[in-house]
Amino acid sequence: MIVTGKIADAQLSLDGRLRLILDINEKSKALTELEIIKECEKLNIKIEKYHNSRSLSANAYLWQLLDKMAKVLGSDKDTMYLLQLSKYGVFTDLSIKTEALPVLKQHFRYVEEIDEGYEETIVRCYYGSSGYDTKEMSYLIEGTVRDAKELGIDTLTPDELDRMLNAWKGDANGR
Repeated sequence: MIVTGKIADAQLSLDGRLRLILDINEKSKALTELEIIKECEKLNIKIEKYHNSRSLSANAYLWQLLDKMAKVLGSDKDTMYLLQLSKYGVFTDLSIKTEALPVLKQHFRYVEEIDEGYEETIVRCYYGSSGYDTKEMSYLIEGTVRDAKELGIDTLTPDELDRMLNAWKGDANGR
């Protein structure tokens, strides 16, 4: 069961057990799923800080544009994704031992060598968009839309794009 809510109270029982009381936002969903699991002897319980998930439609739209751009340019959508990350993505610059470069490339979606030295190399490491927050993902999608338009690719209207991004953000202010 995945629902949203907040911790209303926490209590220690006489036998030292911790009991949590939760205020659940999706009451009917929780009650339905509770019926299914209430007799289980043991449950996996995971409580974490709430964050807006990226909209699947926003993510799907990004990949749809990348695919169309790839066809126009005679490329593939994965290459286009890396290109768009290098233009609009979130990155960090690092100075590393040159011998560590292959290992670093396994941990980032895209690594660009800025300045290669004998013992040290300056690299720009781009994070994959799956870890982006709403502001970062919006910037990536909006940049990709601009690039697609320059290639003559039909895109959503500005109003449609705003609606999609606002639905993904959960409100007009984002995160």
